[in-house]
Amino acid sequence: MGLGRWLPELTRGERTAADALSSFLVFRALPPPQQCSKLAAAYGQALTSYVAVMNNIQVAMKTGDLSALLQMRGGAQGNVDRMLKLSDSELEAVCKTYDITKQFDIVTDSDVGSILGF
Repeated sequence: MGLGRWLPELTRGERTAADALSSFLVFRALPPPQQCSKLAAAYGQALTSYVAVMNNIQVAMKTGDLSALLQMRGGAQGNVDRMLKLSDSELEAVCKTYDITKQFDIVTDSDVGSILGF
């Protein structure tokens, strides 16, 4: 349950950004076990970058700055994708260390679509 439920006056985009921030805060509130510190660091960086991109999109949309949105299209997703790929590699390493099956993949937004929606 994200912040969007409690902030119905926000636009859909603002609720998405609020939900991303809420997820980030929950993630940061839980300290990882030492064995997962690299995974947590990489995934935390991905979340941080994602929240920053969402905030930048929100500002550009509110101000009608189409050029900022077009500039983001070329590179805003790159850091998020790199950190998500690193997170997936770290998850795989933890699973191998403990001989457990990796039951899901951490995928990039590029794998499922663009953060920007175009």
